[in-house]
Amino acid sequence: MNVWRGEVWLVDLGEGPPGVAAYPRPVVIVSRDSFNSGRAPTVTVVPGTSTDRRIPGHVAAEPSETGLPKRTVFQPEQVATIGKEQLIRRVGALGHARMAELSARLASYLDLE
Repeated sequence: MNVWRGEVWLVDLGEGPPGVAAYPRPVVIVSRDSFNSGRAPTVTVVPGTSTDRRIPGHVAAEPSETGLPKRTVFQPEQVATIGKEQLIRRVGALGHARMAELSARLASYLDLE
């Protein structure tokens, strides 16, 4: 399965504890392409939601940027590694500027700056 950094996919995250992204939802692939195209059965993602809680560090993207029907807010603090079998279908891809913003917010959240 070909998966590329910056792509927006619908995934099945199953059920999770309160406060953790769960159920079918959009995600952005954030793992590097050399990893994604290798033999590993996993990818690293940042989940999105249509509910904007105005939390600093979240990254909002319009439907024209994601291929989704609603404005989506991506949540770097929910970063997760999932199995590729959880990917349902590709819906779009973030542009370079929005992906750079998400990458910066993710690096800040993980204190990698």
